[in-house]
Amino acid sequence: MDDRLDMANKTAKPDFAGDRRVGRNEDIKGRFLVIKTTFGCLRGYALADGESLTKYANNPKIAGNLRDGFPYPYTRENALEFISIAMSKTPPTLLAIANDREVIGGIGLMVKTDVHRLTAELGYWLGEPFWGMGIVPEAVRAIVNYGFESLGLLRISAEPYSSNPASCRVLEKAGFVFEGRQKNNVIKNGKILDSMMFAITCEPKA
Repeated sequence: MDDRLDMANKTAKPDFAGDRRVGRNEDIKGRFLVIKTTFGCLRGYALADGESLTKYANNPKIAGNLRDGFPYPYTRENALEFISIAMSKTPPTLLAIANDREVIGGIGLMVKTDVHRLTAELGYWLGEPFWGMGIVPEAVRAIVNYGFESLGLLRISAEPYSSNPASCRVLEKAGFVFEGRQKNNVIKNGKILDSMMFAITCEPKA
């Protein structure tokens, strides 16, 4: 087995409440998915998450490292709209990072189409009070395992901005490999930035 996939597999397997099967063709709503972690879990969203999602997402330090589709200010209406989208995904690909009390961040796989349909792009964010606790590397390993084992993906990539070295370190800790620097690939808040391409892969099953 690929060492990077083995690292991801050390995270607990996904669990669907009420159905022990996990497979890429299952018609199970995201709110029932729970992937257990040491900090809590990755799970589907519920409308009740709107308050905590707004509380932690409404931060310019977070929005500044994400694409413009992640707004600042981040309102309750933004939160409820996003939750509605996340809950509609089957199989679930947009998950909450949660402790035993509330949602504290988000992580997702944007599965591509056509000839790239076995690949996905990874995105994530974490509420500022929880930075530096090792939560995001574990969350990344958990969703990578889910993507490979349950969604049938073969490649997961991420493109943090060159202005965000902390995210690059997260990906390296999670087993991703640096594949190259894309010059002048992003304009964010009026600044031209490079993108740093990272990826992790697994071999097709026989």
